Amino acid sequence: PYDAPGEQKEIREFTLSWIVGELSLYSTAEANRYRFCAIVSRKVPDWAVCGELNEGLESIHCVLQTNNSMIIQKLRSGKRYFITLFVRDSLHGSTSSYETLEVNLRKNPEKNHMEVKKEEGKLLHDGVLETGTLPAKKAATIDYQFVVSSNATQSGKVLLIVHACDGYVRMSVYRNGKLLKRSEPFSGFRRFLVVNVRSGQLRFQIANDDPRTKSVHLWASTQAEKSPYPKLPEDTSVKVVRRSCSTATLQWLRSADEHAEYCIYMRRENANYLEELVSKVNNLCEGGLESSNLVGCYSHRGPTLEALLRDDSVGLIETTVVGLEPAKTYRFDLLATPLQRLHAQSLPYRTVWVRTGNSC
Repeated sequence: PYDAPGEQKEIREFTLSWIVGELSLYSTAEANRYRFCAIVSRKVPDWAVCGELNEGLESIHCVLQTNNSMIIQKLRSGKRYFITLFVRDSLHGSTSSYETLEVNLRKNPEKNHMEVKKEEGKLLHDGVLETGTLPAKKAATIDYQFVVSSNATQSGKVLLIVHACDGYVRMSVYRNGKLLKRSEPFSGFRRFLVVNVRSGQLRFQIANDDPRTKSVHLWASTQAEKSPYPKLPEDTSVKVVRRSCSTATLQWLRSADEHAEYCIYMRRENANYLEELVSKVNNLCEGGLESSNLVGCYSHRGPTLEALLRDDSVGLIETTVVGLEPAKTYRFDLLATPLQRLHAQSLPYRTVWVRTGNSC
């Protein structure tokens, strides 16, 4: 083919592949219900958002649901293309799209070279806790893809939980290639709620905020109630209500979980200055308990609505730690874990330091 007399263009092909889990609805549905179709365009497409085809359409390619790749032919070297993969449900007449890929086909006299600007990233399954590691480089990223089928959510909401274990990260949320939210740097536990999600693809991008290695835990689902993390109160402080030369009485607000377990860890401190105590940062996903001793764990059943109406203090839990030494400083860490939850995870309350009385 020629664009103009005397100007010959190389014809290229591009292999497009995507991830389909072994237990996904596409692989287990009845035959010929779903079709994967790729739309090739020379302009930035709008149909990934609005579902309507506009100008700039080059070609459409479709395969059956048993495939997870296709070959797109008759692409020209030196041109830029936008490729959007759709999944069509012939039973309900609905469609959902993956994120649009921007593909540049560069001319190379020796070998074909294709540059794909966006990578598919890792697949984040609904309701499955994932662990990732960010390289020791500022702005290094990990991408996770979360696909929402047309019948996956009635509420139109997706809950994303990010637990940055050992330092600051940033989170960006994309829907069908469009940026929805970019967070400020944060560490520890953070929830993100994506609303008005009927179908399509979400991309969660985590970026390192400094040149140190980071580990992160991620969980996302259209069913927020299945979260493996406890529902901590807004005030996660642990208060010291009484202390003596050998005891410390601690008090905290319970979580909103119906069944939860609370574990207290203790460590005697030798530092003389508060800033030195606080600077001993540990892995936030493990509660910072590498050198602490377990005092005990307490199971608790949440109160009924009638009990809450009768007594405002029913949400408080109190315990006394005994056997402490006089005139010593102790660090106490409290971790809450929901019970009867698949792959339950713990979250810490605020650390509290207690100095016992000088003499008994």
